[in-house]
Formats: sequence, C-alpha cells, structure tokens
Amino acid sequence: MSLLPAVLKTKPELLGFIKCATSLPGGYVIAYFMKLHMTATQFRWIQKEGTGERQSWGVDHVYIGEACPGLCSGHGYCTSGVVCICDEGHHGDDCSLSSSDLPSSIKDNFESSSVSQESWQLIQGGGVGSGCGQLSPHAHGDSLYFNGCKMRQAVTKPLDLTRASKIMFVLQIGSVAQTDSCNIALDQADTVDRAVLLQYSVNNGVSWHVIAQHQPKDFIKAQRVSYNIPLEARVKGVMLRWWQPRHDGAGHDQWALDHVEVVLLGLLPPQTFLRDSSPLLLPLPSRALTSALFCILLPLAWL
Repeated sequence: MSLLPAVLKTKPELLGFIKCATSLPGGYVIAYFMKLHMTATQFRWIQKEGTGERQSWGVDHVYIGEACPGLCSGHGYCTSGVVCICDEGHHGDDCSLSSSDLPSSIKDNFESSSVSQESWQLIQGGGVGSGCGQLSPHAHGDSLYFNGCKMRQAVTKPLDLTRASKIMFVLQIGSVAQTDSCNIALDQADTVDRAVLLQYSVNNGVSWHVIAQHQPKDFIKAQRVSYNIPLEARVKGVMLRWWQPRHDGAGHDQWALDHVEVVLLGLLPPQTFLRDSSPLLLPLPSRALTSALFCILLPLAWL
C-alpha cells in the first residue's frame, strides 16, 4: 500500500489533486486538493484485506475546509476563517516573508568525515562514505552514500536562489560491478520506481516539484549532470531534495551523490557537462474551492 510510487508511475491523473507528500519520521503528510460540487460528501480511509503482509497505519490531524493562502508557506498553521498563524520569524498573509539572511549557493564534495551542517537540513538513510567507490571519472574520494532501510533523501537548508542559474552534481545508482555495497537489479518491473528524483520546494517542504528524475539504467555508471534552476525556484527560501521513492532496504538499490554545486548567474565554470536539461515540472492543480488535508502515517517500511 505505497501511495507515492503508485502516483509517480501508475496514477498520473492524480497529480492534479495531490498537492504535496511531505515525509515525516513516521510517515507522510499528504494534501489533496479537489473541487467538491456535492453538498453531502463523506471521506473514508480504508485498507482492503489482502493476502500479503498486513501493516498497521494511523491517521491524525485531519483538516477539511478552505485552504489557507499557500498552506501558510510551511511556516505556520491554518485556523478557521482561512487565517494563517505564522511561525516566529515569518510574517505576511501566507507567512512567506522572512527577514533572515539565507545562503545563495552550495558547494560540497563531501570530503569531510561528516555532512556539512551549513548546507544540509536533513539526511536520511545515508551519510558520507565510499560504498559505491569513487564516482570516477567525475569525482574522487568519499561521496554522500545511501544504503538505509527506510527513507533515503538529502534535503538542503533553505536557500536564496534569486541569483542562481544552475544546479550541478555527480550521481551514481548501483554499479556495473554489482557489489554488495552498491547494486541494483535493472530487470525488475518496478525498477523505474527506484529512480532518484531532484526536487525543489518553495514552502518549507509542504509541497515538492520535480526538476528531473534519474533512472538506474542511465546512472549505473557515475554521471555528471547540470540543470537550469526553474524560474519558479529563483526565489528566497527554496529547498532542494534528492529522494529515492522506493528501494528494497539495506544492501539493495544504493546510490551516491557528489560534487553538489549551485552556481550563481555569471559564475558558470568552464566545464562541459554530460547532461544539461531544462526543468521538468509536474502540472499544478487548478485553484480549488475546497481542500482536504490529511496527515496519513504510513510505515516507511512499505517503500
């Protein structure tokens, strides 16, 4: 019962309704936006009985009603009357304004023994290491290596990307040698769900938008990639995320990230990158008259 991989591949028609899927230590916060034309609407959470392994689950913090402006930008909470109560340090009708100074770029090659606290807000399922070896010929030494049994993601701290132009990095998923510490099965039917997504959020992780997805078959060898920063992301308070929606746990489907760099306008280094892509964005839903916000705690072992 894994909602997110199903939405990514088999339920594209739901992309207009699912506004966000934010990970929590115990599951996800999932927000749905849809127009409701009926006067008598009921909602139901149900897990149909199956022959496979049964999983426990829970629902909490259910809010059904009009949506606050921008979901309070992830820096506040919604009250009746569609009013945002902003967190300390944020203000405005949608809590999007902040007086804090934010870093405008990142440059990290993970050569220290631990992850930089200045650049990264959250690392789950990974750490600095050499499980996939050196990502040659594009990078050397340690990398940010992911082999965890639950959530696997790397999230930057909020950035000021108003002057940013490119995001560059080196990525490898599995390896040609198929070692115990770096392997992936390319012949499985759901291999596409084991891709690594590059995403951005302008509202503190309430919603994530896809810049690019990286398929294992294309990154079985280390590749250096470069993407334009989407115009919608060239604002203050942006977070970037590398996330693998599905994997088979520790010892399987490992990946490694290295030489992460956000380049400012006019400062592009004179290098030739193997891949250069324009942003690939998911369609945004139309303005909803009524919204439903569900906090669904799904065991991460399902991914």
